[in-house]
Amino acid sequence: MRSRFADQLGWPEFHVISHSMGGKAAQKVAMDAGARVQSGRRRHPGAGFGFAIRRSVFRFFAAACEQDETALTLMGDSLGNRVSRTWLELMLRRRARYGKAGSIQELYALLHQG
Repeated sequence: MRSRFADQLGWPEFHVISHSMGGKAAQKVAMDAGARVQSGRRRHPGAGFGFAIRRSVFRFFAAACEQDETALTLMGDSLGNRVSRTWLELMLRRRARYGKAGSIQELYALLHQG
């Protein structure tokens, strides 16, 4: 992934946070970006092995960035459907307020450059 994503955001230095199996991507960022990475934090780390993601699976995750119902389904499922729809909708509104459109597509492209 190198540090081009951080470059595009204008970050000379940054912190890396990962969740679950995102630890492998965080490790790759830390290796590629070197001293630019100020710290790293893994939350609920999963296995560090890599696997290819099928396009159909990626399309589902990408759709969650654009379709509220898909996002709500994904969020609810990932939390074991233990939280209320009201809470999920609040998180969705926060994503709309603070999220950057197109980020998942940019990240996918960077991860699959080789």
